[in-house]
Amino acid sequence: MLRACWVRPSALAVVAMGSILALTATAQKPGQIKTPKLLPSSNPVVEGVITRVEQEKSVDGRTSGKVHVTINSAIVWRDFARDTATEDGQKPAEAAKAGDQSVATKGQPEDQNTIATIEVPTGIPLELRYRSQMDGRSKGAASAEKARDLVRRDPVADQAKTKSSADPAPSDDGGPGKSLTADDLKQGLWVSIECRKGDESHVARHVIVLEPISDVSTTASPRDEPKSP
Repeated sequence: MLRACWVRPSALAVVAMGSILALTATAQKPGQIKTPKLLPSSNPVVEGVITRVEQEKSVDGRTSGKVHVTINSAIVWRDFARDTATEDGQKPAEAAKAGDQSVATKGQPEDQNTIATIEVPTGIPLELRYRSQMDGRSKGAASAEKARDLVRRDPVADQAKTKSSADPAPSDDGGPGKSLTADDLKQGLWVSIECRKGDESHVARHVIVLEPISDVSTTASPRDEPKSP
């Protein structure tokens, strides 16, 4: 009768297997994903919805503070804003939940031609701004009302609303927004990320979280109120 025998793996074999697993993990490192089509050297900006956030770990397992975000740039701002816009904005966590569940986000599958994975290092500007539904190209403003003013001042702003967010043409912005941290970056948020020119490693130098707001405020100003007869 033949008996199955069990051979105890040698220490060398264990080390070799560990090395293979380590190399595999290295090969799948998010920061090594290349999508140069989305980041032309003349305008290294990518816009879209965050579909994945990964915190990089150090060798000892502790977080290093460096974050990788994957963005789907195929989603159109107008469609996303239609599903998620509010009158005065909301907290980033609430906006992220609404954005992740939006029809616009769910209806756009990811592929290698429309996604980009960007490294967000510590210490770079990271801010929250607001952008009108009709504004498909500005960098947003510090408040909801200022975001609406941007559209009033730039009548061609909505002409870019149907363009792919992979090739944004940002106009003058409405000033700096509220400072955020990497912990505020959540799946479902719309971001505009500027990378270093000519750098194929896809490292961000400026990140703007853009929260969509409705085009018309329901709060009437004194000058908008009807006059008494």
